[in-house]
Amino acid sequence: MQRYQAGFAAMGDYAYSRRSRQVSYQRYAGRWYLKRVWDQAVNQQPGREYQHTSEFITTAIDTAKGRRPAYADRFRPEDVFLRNSVAYDSTFWQNFTTLVLPRQVEQQLLDEERQRKAEQLFSDSTAAARPAAPDTVVPAPASLPVSLPRRRSFLERFSYSSSLAVVPLQVSGGQLDVAYAPAGSAFAARSSTQLGSRRVSVAPRFDYLFWLNPRWQLHYGAGSIRGALQGGLQGAGLRYLHNLSQRRRPVYVRMGLEYSRTVLRQRLGRFSNPDADLRVRGTPLNANRVAVGLQSITKGLAPQLGLEVKLASTLYLFAEASYCVPLATHSELLLEEKQGFFLSRSTARVPLTSPEVLVQLNGQERQTAPFLPRPLLLRVGIAVGGH
Repeated sequence: MQRYQAGFAAMGDYAYSRRSRQVSYQRYAGRWYLKRVWDQAVNQQPGREYQHTSEFITTAIDTAKGRRPAYADRFRPEDVFLRNSVAYDSTFWQNFTTLVLPRQVEQQLLDEERQRKAEQLFSDSTAAARPAAPDTVVPAPASLPVSLPRRRSFLERFSYSSSLAVVPLQVSGGQLDVAYAPAGSAFAARSSTQLGSRRVSVAPRFDYLFWLNPRWQLHYGAGSIRGALQGGLQGAGLRYLHNLSQRRRPVYVRMGLEYSRTVLRQRLGRFSNPDADLRVRGTPLNANRVAVGLQSITKGLAPQLGLEVKLASTLYLFAEASYCVPLATHSELLLEEKQGFFLSRSTARVPLTSPEVLVQLNGQERQTAPFLPRPLLLRVGIAVGGH
């Protein structure tokens, strides 16, 4: 209406002199829906009069007075309207007009309506008096087409979720001593750390979801492990959802398979680099300070099982458990530059089997990191987006 008022006021030096508006609603399934808005504005000027009439009528309501829908339909009212078999109910809307007609036009339309009804009554009485031919076949009335739900576009199939993962850990506590001295270089890193027997860490995670259909989805997620042991989570896979409650609040069972990659890292410190031409396994590290960390990387397949409850039309609460079957596990030293723009910093990885690396736990030499993620992982979060 604001656009109409602005254009209307621009016609003269005065705003509209009088204005009237009518608004009507219809109650359906316990809610009120806007049905009709009628607005008329008049601007009187010397020698002329401007009048603007506008009306908005919606048919996105159940004009056929159908039965109360089930819970799943009430949760998504737009689907109820799209599946409504009565696309337009002329009987319901015959009492509404889109314009306020002049009296002469109204009288002319009334005469035409009376003439049409008289001709219809005359034709009906004539057809009733005429005997029907024995071979006459009366065609069955055509059924109204049922409108199918609109297919979602490519971008509408994307949604996302945010969750908090609980990562159980298997840590061998004790005195951790690490030394690294690349051959032919003045750089050397030596660290001594007391490693606590930490049992669990948490990892905030964010996932992108792509719906293949209302039951199948592809997902990719990543998160960062927080605490004394840091690292990250990555996973991609396929998930299936089945609604266990058709008539009440939807409760879905989630089943899927994910390829996961879990990194656990123990920081060893930052060390000065006196070698301007330091190269670690072919990677140049020219920064004055280099950060060194000991990390383990576990890759595997993780079957998933969980539950998901619908809170609102596009909001879901879920809990999920997964068990990772490891396919590959290796440990390494991670060296990172800590100078310059972060996108141009270089990183290098050295396996613990290299003769340049020495790792000891409680005085005993080893070639694997003393910490690994346990197979079981629990996750609780919220998903946003429609199924």
